[in-house]
Amino acid sequence: MSRVALIGENSIEYIDKLIDIWNKGDCAVLIDWRIPLQTAVEMMHEAEVHTCCIEKKFYGIVPDTLSKSITFIPFERNRNSAEYLPESIYDRCKPNYSENEAVVLYSSGTTGKSKGIILSHFAINTNADAIIDYMKPDAEDCIYIAKTLSHSSTLTGELLVALKTHTKLVIAPTIVPPRFVLGNISKFKVTIICLNPTLLSMLADEIQREKRVVSSLRT
Repeated sequence: MSRVALIGENSIEYIDKLIDIWNKGDCAVLIDWRIPLQTAVEMMHEAEVHTCCIEKKFYGIVPDTLSKSITFIPFERNRNSAEYLPESIYDRCKPNYSENEAVVLYSSGTTGKSKGIILSHFAINTNADAIIDYMKPDAEDCIYIAKTLSHSSTLTGELLVALKTHTKLVIAPTIVPPRFVLGNISKFKVTIICLNPTLLSMLADEIQREKRVVSSLRT
């Protein structure tokens, strides 16, 4: 088992790389792309990472001095718009309830230095199962991911929930104005969206200001 870092904006290609890491029996070290590269490299050294899959636009700013002990493998994000997760991604996701390492996630660092947290496949899958049990997504549902996939709640409560239940999932950029999110909710007839209080407040303000009707959402 190796730990492989993954850096990139939310995309189909990002999810494909994540599943590829898991299917090879490795652990994904998920690092928020907004973190300064120097700090990201320090995190990778701490997690004993020697390989990093990184979105191509971020790879272009990796200084030579940072790439001597870590092999950076760039990947292309083909679109900058919202789109459904293709069926081929669902098909590649295999059930795994082992105690092997699945991901290393980092805390926000708001109370000090960011700390890496190791979660097993058993932990993230049983967590997702519990969420499925109370959320009860069905064939008519569509989940929209508005937060970065490098956070545990997005990874387990949204991505894994969709993959395990074959619920339609919309992947989109995360640093966007509220009207972009609301437009996609209407376009894709989104029924489920998970938000932190800040995002919820921004969307609620936009709905009130523009007198928008968001009729598809149920959760």
